Amino acid sequence: MKQKYVCCNSLKNLLTAILFFIALVFTSNAFAVECTDSVDNDNDGLIDANDLGCQGECGTTYYCGDSTTDRSMTDGNEKGREVPFTTVYNVTNDGEVTLEMKNDDVVFVLKRVEDGKTYVIGICNEWVDEVGSDLAPLPVNQSTALGAVGSGGRNEAAVYDRNGNLQIHFPVDGSHTCPQAARSDTSAGRTTVAQRSVKVKKGDKIYINTRHEKDPSAREHNGISFRKTCTKNPCLETQAYTSTETDNGKDYKNKGTTTYTKGLKSISVTDYCVSDTVLAEYYKTTTPKFGSDKKPTEGNGLVKYTCAYRCSAGACIPQCTKDSDCQSGYKCSNEVCVKKSECEDGVDNDGDGLTDSKDPGCQNCSGSACKENQSYTSSDTDGGNNPDKKGTATYKKGSGTAKTATDTCESDKVLVEYYNTTNPKFGSNGKPVSGRGMKKHTCEFTCAEGACQPQCKVDSDCPSNEKCIEGRCVAKGECEDGVDNDGDGLTDSKDPGCQNCSGSACKENQSYTSSDTDGGNNPDKKGTATYKKGSGTAKTATDTCESDKVLVEYYNTTNPKFGSNGKPVSGRGMKKHTCEFTCAEGACQPQCKVDPDCPSNEKCVEGRCVAKGECEDGVDNDGDGLTDSKDPGCQNCSGSACKENQSYTSSDTDGGNNPDKKGTATYKKGSGTAKTATDTCESDKVLVEYYNTTNPKFGSNGKPVSGRGMKKHTCEFTCAEGACQPQCKVD
Repeated sequence: MKQKYVCCNSLKNLLTAILFFIALVFTSNAFAVECTDSVDNDNDGLIDANDLGCQGECGTTYYCGDSTTDRSMTDGNEKGREVPFTTVYNVTNDGEVTLEMKNDDVVFVLKRVEDGKTYVIGICNEWVDEVGSDLAPLPVNQSTALGAVGSGGRNEAAVYDRNGNLQIHFPVDGSHTCPQAARSDTSAGRTTVAQRSVKVKKGDKIYINTRHEKDPSAREHNGISFRKTCTKNPCLETQAYTSTETDNGKDYKNKGTTTYTKGLKSISVTDYCVSDTVLAEYYKTTTPKFGSDKKPTEGNGLVKYTCAYRCSAGACIPQCTKDSDCQSGYKCSNEVCVKKSECEDGVDNDGDGLTDSKDPGCQNCSGSACKENQSYTSSDTDGGNNPDKKGTATYKKGSGTAKTATDTCESDKVLVEYYNTTNPKFGSNGKPVSGRGMKKHTCEFTCAEGACQPQCKVDSDCPSNEKCIEGRCVAKGECEDGVDNDGDGLTDSKDPGCQNCSGSACKENQSYTSSDTDGGNNPDKKGTATYKKGSGTAKTATDTCESDKVLVEYYNTTNPKFGSNGKPVSGRGMKKHTCEFTCAEGACQPQCKVDPDCPSNEKCVEGRCVAKGECEDGVDNDGDGLTDSKDPGCQNCSGSACKENQSYTSSDTDGGNNPDKKGTATYKKGSGTAKTATDTCESDKVLVEYYNTTNPKFGSNGKPVSGRGMKKHTCEFTCAEGACQPQCKVD
């Protein structure tokens, strides 16, 4: 305790101080020194009687608390634990318990454990000796104090252990050793009520039983109340403060009342608005300091807070508490109006027909990752806009759930075809709209099972003269109609135009190309004719003898016709020849092949024996001294152009029969090699002179003979250098 010493300069002041001190000591209701020293001893801004610690009665112990609200006694929930008690209470504070009883028998027992020992006491009785646990039997010497057991005619109560054995028996109606408390009559028809009170300590247990000696009929007690023991205010400024508040500390969003308590008294203050934007916020503290208005000062239980928006009714009012507090396009987030994102603004931001949470870009995401304006990826199980196949198109954006649309028939002719696109737009049915992922097709034939169906799937779906091609019944092609379309005697797959091909390339009506190893219709030579059409296998036919006189001749033609034997028929690639001589080895054989096959005066010409010509008969047919091939008429020629009986042409370089000049005579017949002869000296006196003539005759030396292109001269003087020389040439 803090004391203050008063210094006085005069006897009067000293006497006054002594008298004041004596008054404090000897007055039963005197305040402690701190409450009268005019000093703020705990620096809370309050002095003496204004300080909460100096207010109210000081120093005595008393019963406090409200029996109707105090929870110092709680239901112990031990029914059946220590039978036959019907109610058990736990005592949680020191105090006094009062039981109001009607005239019926009521058992009221207090049980206390101290220092490991268990005690029991009935109402109005002193503590008894230790009895052990679970209400063991009491010593015999206590039975008188508690009342006789089984005293007939008296209202007595009993305590039983858990096995139902009688342990304590004492009266409750005032007889014997338990004095009767004051009774008071109640309204007519009610029995009188007795009150019994006993002091209790924290930790005690109170047992109440309303059954009399195991009588199963219920008994009543009017009620039980409790008064807690408290100590009066010590009357000190320097007592600790406790504080409570109805909001949550420095809670600027809620108006609260803060209560500061010291001793028995309290001061309560409520948050308020200093201005439109400034809040006076009171908060809990064990060291408050009050101003002259008895309200905490700033920093000592008070903070003046500038609200972000405005202050109203003792609290900072946020900009918003719900979206409707904000303007259009904004929402309330953490009590602030912020612009709504694409995923909550109610707008189709990317024109895909989907808004906010219905847009995949706003699904399975958070924060900035959520946005409508994202690209779609798309796929289609039928490859895209394919009306001939049922497909499911998938459209995916961001982390959202993929949207799917499966092709379907709107009617038996109209197909709704969904296709992949990165720019879909969805209708109210959640499927793409026309032009943005959907297209309607009017099927040529029929719509079924989510696709335009073909006219046919197999040939049997078509008439007999038609076949199924790419879902359509079309006229069968030349190669499958069973008809010989080009009159070549071959039908369908047997026709080369229908072989080793596909599609439109297969057709019978194609031109043949043809060749023949014997040059064509040549009965004198065995040949093989080949006929080819398109990419088919070439057909061949080789000349053959039908008999020793008849030849079957196959020849090349672009218009063949084949018979059942696969060979061309007469007039269309085949002709039969009656051979002049004989047929053998696939050809008409000649009369001869070499000259020895003929008589000696004949030769073999083109397979025939014919009379030999002038150039091959071994006869000098024109008397020029030259026979057959030696005759120029038989040289460098062929056929009828070769003949000995032809005229010669002739020339001579010395002008003719001129012995005085050496010359060379030339003799030419037909296309043969020209024959020449040059003048020469046979001796020094005899000149052999050759001259031009159209009727030469040649000797064995190949030179003209005398009188038929040659003449010998006897020179007057001498013969030299192929001429008769003069006697002199110069003087």
